[in-house]
Amino acid sequence: MSGDNFSITTGIDATTEGIIIKRDYKIEVMEALESIKLNSEDSMAWSKLGFALSWLGDLDRSEEAYRKVVEFEPKNAKAHFNLGDILCGNRSADEAVLCYEKAIKLDPNEYEFYSNLALALEQLDIVDTAKIIFNYEKSIEIKSDNLAAILALKKYK
Repeated sequence: MSGDNFSITTGIDATTEGIIIKRDYKIEVMEALESIKLNSEDSMAWSKLGFALSWLGDLDRSEEAYRKVVEFEPKNAKAHFNLGDILCGNRSADEAVLCYEKAIKLDPNEYEFYSNLALALEQLDIVDTAKIIFNYEKSIEIKSDNLAAILALKKYK
């Protein structure tokens, strides 16, 4: 791997302890594909593949991977959430809204689901301000120090 594509092929994650970890997402893609070769219904491998591909900027293939996770685990709220994130990034906000709503139906206690639903709603052609405000407020209700939602909500109040 050459030095010039270092930023494309690796990412930096911060842990709660503040330790910085470099990750090589191309290796993660290869590992996930090997697992999928052994078991094509391995939802964890598909999820890992979707995550790594998104970091590499391949949102179309990441979307395909997350769709597989949802197919194999339709009651997995996080899978619907992750697919929604990719769809939002691919400018498919209308479908992302459906994914976030499904995630909320499956797990109504996850603040990120509401925040991201509000973000997706903001991208729609017809903006439903009341619904956006409701979702930001619900996110803050669950996690009172959710600064992103607090700041986003200020646009509407």
